[in-house]
Amino acid sequence: MRLPNGARRVLELFLLASPGLVACAVASAPRAPLADSVDESARPNFVVFLVDDLRFDMLGFAGHPFVETPHIDRLAREGTQFTNAFVTTSLCCPSRASLLTGLYAHQHGVTTNLGIELGPEHTTFPMLLSGAGWDTAFVGKWHMGDGADPRPGFDHWVSFDGQGRYFDPVINENGDETEVEGYVTDLLTDRALAWLDARRDAGDADPFCLFVSHKATHTPMAPAARHRGRYASASIAAPPSAGDDLAGKPEILRRAASFGWETADIEAHANDPVPESVPAPAWDIRSYVQAYLETTLSVDDSVGRLIAKLEEQGVMNDTVFLFASDNGYTFGEHQAPDKRLAWEESIHVPFIVYAPGRVDAGAVLDDIVLNIDVAPSLLDWAGIDGAESMAGRSFVPVLAGNAPDWRDHFFYSYFREHNLLGIPTTLAVRTKEWKYVRYPESLEPNEELYRVDRDPFELTNLAAEPDARETLDELRAMLAGSMQETAYAVPEHARPPSFTPIENAAPVTIALDGDEPLRLPAKLLAGRAFTFGLELAASDGLVLQAGRPRNGLTLSVEDGRPVLEIVARARTRRVVGPPLDASAPTTRVDAGLDLTGRAFVRVGSEELRSPLSMPALTATGNALVVGTNQPELHGVDWTVVGE
Repeated sequence: MRLPNGARRVLELFLLASPGLVACAVASAPRAPLADSVDESARPNFVVFLVDDLRFDMLGFAGHPFVETPHIDRLAREGTQFTNAFVTTSLCCPSRASLLTGLYAHQHGVTTNLGIELGPEHTTFPMLLSGAGWDTAFVGKWHMGDGADPRPGFDHWVSFDGQGRYFDPVINENGDETEVEGYVTDLLTDRALAWLDARRDAGDADPFCLFVSHKATHTPMAPAARHRGRYASASIAAPPSAGDDLAGKPEILRRAASFGWETADIEAHANDPVPESVPAPAWDIRSYVQAYLETTLSVDDSVGRLIAKLEEQGVMNDTVFLFASDNGYTFGEHQAPDKRLAWEESIHVPFIVYAPGRVDAGAVLDDIVLNIDVAPSLLDWAGIDGAESMAGRSFVPVLAGNAPDWRDHFFYSYFREHNLLGIPTTLAVRTKEWKYVRYPESLEPNEELYRVDRDPFELTNLAAEPDARETLDELRAMLAGSMQETAYAVPEHARPPSFTPIENAAPVTIALDGDEPLRLPAKLLAGRAFTFGLELAASDGLVLQAGRPRNGLTLSVEDGRPVLEIVARARTRRVVGPPLDASAPTTRVDAGLDLTGRAFVRVGSEELRSPLSMPALTATGNALVVGTNQPELHGVDWTVVGE
C-alpha cells in the first residue's frame, strides 16, 4: 500500500531500548520536487550500504528514544523507507548471498556461516552490472567461503577474512593483505571514498556500483573510541518478551532455553524431561545493548561521509543509495540466542531507498520487501537483463505506485547447523497480519501462530486455538505452496538421520530355546532402522543388548517400564516407555529406531519417543544377545524397516 503524499502514518514500533512500549509517529513528508538534473532514463550509479545485525527498531527515524543516527535519519526523511522489510534467512552468509543473487538460501547453496562459498554457477548483480559497463567495487565484510581474496564481479576489492576485527584489522586490497591501524568502520569508509575519488580523478564517466558491507554491528560489539560510553547513563530496559516463559510454545524452544543452544548442551541433556514452561532468567545484558547502540554510531558517520562525498562530486542525483541490514538481532527476547529463528527482532530489518529525483522524499511504504528483491531491483533500474531466473522481484514498480499484484506474504527458512543443535531447522510464512512458524524436525506440536499486528512481541501462540484453525490451515497452505514454488530442499549438512523405508518389511521371529540367551550378529543392525516386537512381563531385567557401550543398544525393564537406550557416534537416546500391565502375564512392547532416527518405545497404543534424532549404529563385532535375564521372554519379532 502506497501512502498518499502529505499523509501522516503512525507506526507502532516496539523498542527494546525503551522504558516500556514506545509508540512513535513517523511522518510521511510532503513529496520533494524531482531534481531538474535527473535523467530517469540514464544509467544510475548504485551504492548498496549493508550493516551487520542491525535490527529494524534501533535507529532514530524508527522511533528509538535516544540513539543518534542523523545521517541515516536523513536518508529516511529524504528517501523512501519500507516498514515491512525482511530477510529470507536471518544469518550473515545466507542473507548476503541472497542479496547478491536474488535467490533463497536453498537455491544458492550458502546455507550456513561455516565456510560455504557462493558457487560459480550463480550470477550476482555486480557480475551483471560489470558486464554491462558499470565500474564495481566491494568494500567490507564478505564472509562467504575462506579467505579474503577478491571475488568475481568486482573491479576493486577491499575485504578481510571471516568476521575480521574491529581494531587494527588485516585488510585485503585487490589481493594484497596488510594490517592497518585504526577502527574498521572508519577504515572501510576511507577506502570507499578513496575509490570514488580515484574514479573522479581519472575522469571515469562510466556508472558505478559501490557495495559497502560493514562489520558493525556484529558481536562482539566494540564502539569507536569517540563513541565509547556515550550511552552509559541512558535508560535501557528489558523488552516485554524477555519475560517469555515459552509456555504453549514448541518443545524444542523450551528444551534449548532449559539446557542451552549448543550441540554439546543439547546432547548432554537429550534424555532429560522438558518443563512445560521455562522461567526467564533476569535480563542482565544492558551493557551489551549499550555497546551495540554505540557501535551503530560509527555506521551513521559512514553514511554521512559517503553522502557528503557523492554530493561533493555532483553525482548524488545520479545515484541510488540503498540502506539495509543482513538480518536483525535479539537481545533476550523469548530467551533466544541471537538471530536465526523467525522472531520479528531477528528477521525484520531497516530498508531505505534514497535516490533524489527517483523516489518520493519522506514516503513510508508498508509493502513487503525482501533481501532477495535487491538484485532484481538494481537490474531493473539499470535496464539490463538477468533477473528472470531470480526468486526476488523488482520493487521499482512499488516505489512508483504501480505494483497492484505485489506479494501479500513471504517465505522464511533457516537450516540447523551442526554446532547449534538447539536452534532447529525453521520454516515460516508471514503476512502483514499473521506469522506461521513450523519446526519440521521437532516433536509435535511443532507449530507457532501469531497475530503479529496485534501481538507484536509474539507472546501468545495461537496454533492450538480452535478459533484460529481456519487461519492456521490457510498459512499452512501458503507455506506448502512457497516450498513447492521455490523447490525447497534441505541441504545435506542440515538433514537429520533418516532411512529409506523398506517396502513390505516383514518381521522375522527369533525363537528362543528355553531360558538360554540367543546370540545373533550385531552387524545386522548397522545402518538400519529397526523394530523389536516383544511380549514382556512386568518383572525387571535386561531383555536384549547389542554392540559396545559406545555403539550399541539395550532394552530392559526397570520399575515395570520398558527402557530402550541406544548409543551411536557419541549420542545417547534413552526412552522410558509407558508402564507394563502388571496384572497380565505379558504385555506387547515395540521398541527401536524409526525412519527419522528417533528411538521409541510403544506399549499397546501408547508411545513415547526421543525428541531428538540420532545416527544409526555402526557395524560392530559384538553379538546381539536376546533374552539375557528375562525368563518370561519366549520370542522376539525383529523387523528391519529402513536402511
